[in-house]
Amino acid sequence: MNPTNLVFDGTRVMLLDWQTIAPNHPHYDLATAAMFFRFDEETSQKLLGIYHGVPVDALPQTFRYYRRLAAVLSGSAALRMARLRGHAGGDVAVDAALSLGDVYQLLRSGSFDISSASGQWTFGLALVKEGIAH
Repeated sequence: MNPTNLVFDGTRVMLLDWQTIAPNHPHYDLATAAMFFRFDEETSQKLLGIYHGVPVDALPQTFRYYRRLAAVLSGSAALRMARLRGHAGGDVAVDAALSLGDVYQLLRSGSFDISSASGQWTFGLALVKEGIAH
């Protein structure tokens, strides 16, 4: 979440989605965070339970849908940025791409440059793969 997505209206703090320039469904923002943080089912249920103020026994379909959508949209944006930076694209099948977990491991080890066109392409494919897998 970017701090510029927070707006205070004098009474409450709202989270705005600047892509739609409107408040978004809360499950979208929570599912996006859960996807990027790689929360498992139980942790995602706890996140929703905290948000709703009651325990959540199962993830709603909206949450599952938004998690997949956020991964694919973010992946598409990363692929587009890579192409704009000169990456040639390619025929790499999404199922042959690195997993999001593998990309995060490479980032942690310092052996992956997400600011490069190649890194953005790899990250984009991993995100799309994440969205398709869940």
